[in-house]
Amino acid sequence: MRMRRFSHFQVGAAIEDSDGRIHTGCNVENATYGLTICAERVAVFKAISEGARKFTRVAVAADTDVLTPPVGLAGRSYGSSAATSNSHW
Repeated sequence: MRMRRFSHFQVGAAIEDSDGRIHTGCNVENATYGLTICAERVAVFKAISEGARKFTRVAVAADTDVLTPPVGLAGRSYGSSAATSNSHW
């Protein structure tokens, strides 16, 4: 399920942890865009809440014909996790 009531921009993300488990997320929008959370961060936070600490790769998919790179703020989430887990991005 994607919560994109305002922009109608659907994004999904998957992050693989060092044990090979895949954690997924979708963008969740809010009327106050500051409370909106990107799919990548949902996947990272979900992975962390499920015990993952090391990550190997991330994939992002959107409902567009052009490449959609990960959100810059999501990289900060990866970096914070990587700093404590010795992950390489």
